[in-house]
Amino acid sequence: MIKKALFILISFSLGSSYAQVGINTESPQATLHIEGDLIIKNTSPKSANNANLKPLFVDPEGHVVRSVATQAISPILAIQTNRLMLSSSSDPNTLTVFNDGSRQSFDFIASDILINNLGINIQNGYIRIAETGIYQISSLINYVIGTSTTGSNVFINISLQKSSNNGGTWFDVVGYRPIFNINWTTGQSTPAILPTVIASLSQGDLLRYSFYRTRSGTTLQGSPITFLSIDAVYSTPSASISIVKL
Repeated sequence: MIKKALFILISFSLGSSYAQVGINTESPQATLHIEGDLIIKNTSPKSANNANLKPLFVDPEGHVVRSVATQAISPILAIQTNRLMLSSSSDPNTLTVFNDGSRQSFDFIASDILINNLGINIQNGYIRIAETGIYQISSLINYVIGTSTTGSNVFINISLQKSSNNGGTWFDVVGYRPIFNINWTTGQSTPAILPTVIASLSQGDLLRYSFYRTRSGTTLQGSPITFLSIDAVYSTPSASISIVKL
């Protein structure tokens, strides 16, 4: 009888060594399953430069895992495209809208995105912000402009705009008003680099770039244009935009 009891205890001990242990749970799903808080105190300090140390992370299901040593990923969206984004050759109304001093914009598409670690997407041609935060935005838009005569000055306002109501209303985040002197009547590449801006953006905000011919009071400024496109010329892309979450 004693031998039998000893055998049962040994068998239970061996079986338990491969069991799952649950704290505050009756159905553990891992070798050690804890439901609730975990407090660890009075541990021995280790140098942060120790190559053998690896941080632990908790996934959405609560599993504690060791990190894989990888290079830090910058929270950035990078757009760069060489495609023809707008052209008066295919849409002559573009010229009419500009020469009348009305605002117009152009669309982005998903394939314009080179890098996206921010979960940002393209919605109806606009850039849609995925996370609320503070962002640094840098932009280059390459306009190709033609006029009827050389030496013509073209006054243009270019704005990065934000909408917080799904495109119902738009507000400027940053603007730039260059005066382009056109000396190539069939179409001169005139890249516009907007000032880098720090902006507070909310989840769901939409961003777009718009432009228009400026006025002095009610009088249109500069010369009318005869050609307009947003396109890549030589090594300058149609658009190059970076959005970094700070």
